[in-house]
This record gives sequence, C-alpha cells and structure tokens, in this order.
Amino acid sequence: MSNVSLINYSTREFTTKGEMDSYIRKQDEIFTEEVTKIFIEAGMLRRVVTQIWNKKETFRVGIIFEYKDQTAYKNCQSLNILQVLLNAMLVQSLL
Repeated sequence: MSNVSLINYSTREFTTKGEMDSYIRKQDEIFTEEVTKIFIEAGMLRRVVTQIWNKKETFRVGIIFEYKDQTAYKNCQSLNILQVLLNAMLVQSLL
C-alpha cells in the first residue's frame, strides 16, 4: 500500500434506502475509470464508498478519500469542484 499522508472521511445520511441506493449508483456513474485515473494522477491514492449499518432504519454511507499529501488533496478538491460544475451543466442541457 502507498504511503497515505491525508485522509478525508465524510458521511451522507438519507431518508430512504432508495435515495441511498440512488446516491451510490450515481457515484459509480460519476467516478468512471477515466475520472478515477485523473484523480489518481492528481495524487489520490484511494476512494471508497461504504454503507454504514450500525443503526436500524438509518440509511447512511461513508466516503473515504486517501491522498499522498496536502498538495494532492488540494489538487483533487479543484477537480471535485470542476466535476460538480460539469455535471450541473450536463443536467441543465438535458432539461
């Protein structure tokens, strides 16, 4: 395993299992092999989406990003912002 120097962990909570499943599917659609490769080139070492099962009737996921250093984190944050904007533009073009 590569040397990880920075980890970003966040959670998302949903009101229904369907919303959570939709979010997970969307993450798989957004983070294609090509997109993941761009993030890896920017310094991301690993990205994982996990379902959190510790409470009944709670629909929550955890998202883990591991980076090789602070510069890699900043580079990937810029890519995240760009990705969100591009996806919003795509949605608008479909409306």
